[in-house]
Amino acid sequence: MAIFYDSDYYPLVSTLDGTEIFTIHQNVSTNTVYISDIKDKYLVNVFGISDLMDVSIDIPSNGEALVYNNGTWENGTVSTVGVISDLSDVTVTTPQDGEFLTYDGNNNEWINSTLVTVSSINDLSDVVLDAPQSYQTLIYDFGTDEWYNDLMSLVILSDTNIISPIDGDVLVYNTGIWANTPNTLDNLLDTNIYLPSDGESLTYSSGTGEWINSQITLDSLFDTDINSLSDGEVLTYSSGTSKWINSQITLDSLFDTNIYLPSDGEVLTYSSGTGEWINAASAGGAVDLSAVDQNIVPDADNTRDLGATGFDWKDIYYEGVIYKNGTALTPIVASDTAPTDTTVFWIDTSV
Repeated sequence: MAIFYDSDYYPLVSTLDGTEIFTIHQNVSTNTVYISDIKDKYLVNVFGISDLMDVSIDIPSNGEALVYNNGTWENGTVSTVGVISDLSDVTVTTPQDGEFLTYDGNNNEWINSTLVTVSSINDLSDVVLDAPQSYQTLIYDFGTDEWYNDLMSLVILSDTNIISPIDGDVLVYNTGIWANTPNTLDNLLDTNIYLPSDGESLTYSSGTGEWINSQITLDSLFDTDINSLSDGEVLTYSSGTSKWINSQITLDSLFDTNIYLPSDGEVLTYSSGTGEWINAASAGGAVDLSAVDQNIVPDADNTRDLGATGFDWKDIYYEGVIYKNGTALTPIVASDTAPTDTTVFWIDTSV
């Protein structure tokens, strides 16, 4: 046998081997159920409460009721009360007109008592009002177990910790609490300021995700590569690394020279073809000083020599006067008398 829903009737139709046996209807207004359309050749069995799967009836007696017990409805005697005081959690002592039942948490019961009426909030025993003003609120003080009046402010909020605020302070959130702190770089979440000194700057560290104070130096710049500095070095740009690299100043390091395996006595010769000065052997012979159009003087008085021991000049051609310590020298003298300090050249005729 099967029972299925039929939208033309209320909702249950019972069948056997596909043949309709009867239909179950419901009267919603009276909340009753009845059976109709019973086929003659089928026997309809009427079931009782005890046949329900969640009901257990054990020798029922007059006046018993079904009582729910841990998933099962069971028959049993239900105690009845005639007055409120018969209830197990109610204690009524000499009730008076106008009394109320109030709950006593200490004894877990309801007791009769006179309801205290108040004409204002200040009449309540746990409220202390002090010169109330517009827009004030009642705030609970756990220390005194009382409600007091005050203006709403950041200080009294449960998730703030305001201590001795000063001008310019800001509120910073940290683990559930808003606390006042000076509005400075050092108090920001993404800075790490340690013993700052004059001239320092903030540099970002991707490793820590923080801005860190440090001195500005050539070595700290992102486009420099400074290693083992020594006196006289300069920074030279490297297009290969896109960085400025420290190096010594030499002829070979200049952009318009091309020095290759230099050897003693070589000179630099300009090549207009390459626009570079190239090292090469000296051509020998006279050195052309025709381009000299100014006096040749030493860098300081009485400090430089013309020639040296073992490096004599051969012929000297000059016009004009030769001076020694500001005194004009006498030209070549042929005499058997010893020369003076002012004689340029002297020929001894005594021999």
